Amino acid sequence: MIFSFAYIYLAVFVICIAALIYMSLRNYKNIDIYYWTLLLFLPVSSIGYFARNIATTQEAAIVANDLIYLDGTFMPAIVLLSTMHDFKIKAPKILKIAVYVVSFLHLGLVWLGTSNGLYYKSVKLQFGPYGSFLTTEPGPLRFLHYVYIVSIILGILAVLIYAWKHPEKCARGTLLTYTILVGSSSAIYGAQVFGNMNYELLPIVYAFSSWFLALSYGRNFSHNIEDIVSTIHDIGSIHGYVAFDLHKKYLCANGMAFSIIPGLEWQSLDKKIDEKNLPEIDFFYQMIEKFEEGTSDTDFTKVGEKTYKYQVSYFYESKKGATKGFLFEISDDTKNRHYLEFVNNYNETLSNAIKSQTANIRAIQSKVVLGLSDMIESRDQNTGSHVKRTSDIIQILVDVMSEKGIGSLNRVLADDIIRAAPMHDLGKISIDNSILCKPGKLTDEEYAIMKTHPVKSGEIVLAILKGVEESHFVSVAYNVARYHHERWDGNGYPEGLAGNDIPLEARVMAVADVYDALVSKRCYKEPMSFKQAYTVMMANMGTQFDPMMESVFMMASPRLEAYYKSLD
Repeated sequence: MIFSFAYIYLAVFVICIAALIYMSLRNYKNIDIYYWTLLLFLPVSSIGYFARNIATTQEAAIVANDLIYLDGTFMPAIVLLSTMHDFKIKAPKILKIAVYVVSFLHLGLVWLGTSNGLYYKSVKLQFGPYGSFLTTEPGPLRFLHYVYIVSIILGILAVLIYAWKHPEKCARGTLLTYTILVGSSSAIYGAQVFGNMNYELLPIVYAFSSWFLALSYGRNFSHNIEDIVSTIHDIGSIHGYVAFDLHKKYLCANGMAFSIIPGLEWQSLDKKIDEKNLPEIDFFYQMIEKFEEGTSDTDFTKVGEKTYKYQVSYFYESKKGATKGFLFEISDDTKNRHYLEFVNNYNETLSNAIKSQTANIRAIQSKVVLGLSDMIESRDQNTGSHVKRTSDIIQILVDVMSEKGIGSLNRVLADDIIRAAPMHDLGKISIDNSILCKPGKLTDEEYAIMKTHPVKSGEIVLAILKGVEESHFVSVAYNVARYHHERWDGNGYPEGLAGNDIPLEARVMAVADVYDALVSKRCYKEPMSFKQAYTVMMANMGTQFDPMMESVFMMASPRLEAYYKSLD
């Protein structure tokens, strides 16, 4: 049992060192000098208590006792300045200097006064059941120690009272813990002094204090806007910053934010702000919800003539630490917004001009296409009206595909196919009249010449559109013109493409082209009935036509029949 208290003091030393190591591993960017000083003093004082408890000579016990007085001298002073710092009470420079000067004088009195009788008249080492201890007789200046300690404690109490009265200055949890630790330390110290105890229990409080300091550092970090922003980027005076924890409780803000949002400065920390007290807070909470949903991290508000940009992000207790909450960066975006408005107005004007010119160009193109179709019709007696009808059929087929989600047509591709349909037979203008207008069956040589019209159609499309229209439309129109006679089984022309190698727009055009040929009168044949044409079309699905078009044609048939009946 003789060293039981030594074991306690040694355990306290280990606990304090563990807290110090824990802090060093947190990788905090900013260092709070008060926290680190306290964390360093606590294990030093604890090892002093341990050394005095196992001392076997009076000289060794006095040296250990002098080490302990580092605690009794500097610890209270540092706690005073630390609480003022944590609770945002600015300590004048003269006060800091005075506190440190008095602390050094007090420590000098203890260390030197032991040998000359001013602090202790006598010192004697004794041994008890729980280890060695010193019995002392107070010297004439011993009372100065109590004056010093009481003055510091009163200063700390004044700071705590002020903090309790101003909830906007500090986090409630931190303040409560400070109050408990200071209160318990003062009570234990008083009990030791007035109870004439030979063994000190104050080091036990050190164990709790060290971990309170280590664990509360991250919490206090969350209430210091400069610390938060420093983990992301350097803070600037031209930006406002506001922080909330993960439960949307208000943590802190900087001066620029206070100037942008009047009333924010007086809101209690660690509480959700009531919209009645600060109507602007609803904007922050809505932004947090959008940010958590992943839909937006930026928004804008207008205050008077100024426009402010709000950007929200997560902040962390250290570069690689856990997520602590939400940080808003507020910047004056007025100039940028004016510039964007100017650009948008300019772009709108330019866009309208381009649309107008594009409409004119398309009108000219349409007239060219229709003119060519009329020229062909005057020779063929079929192609001109065929162009109009196939364009309408394409519209019906594309509408069905879009409605039913067949072929994954987007709106741009659907519009391009409809616009391209009238161009599919433009190449017939290059076919000789004797072949184009022949009423009977073509010979093999004549048919070979007729089969060149898709290639010619593609060339004419490029001549009309290339360099004028958007590339995606040029490509669709070219494919429709060149490949609408290709077959799904590979037996078509001009290239013998098969399956999905045939562009989708050409596969759709093939259905429209053949169906119109079946149900229309030609110079070489009479029209088929809708029932006969339906049978022929369905029989060729999967051979001549894309099998995907079978369901499209089935659903479109009633509309197609209604369309042709409307032409009679």
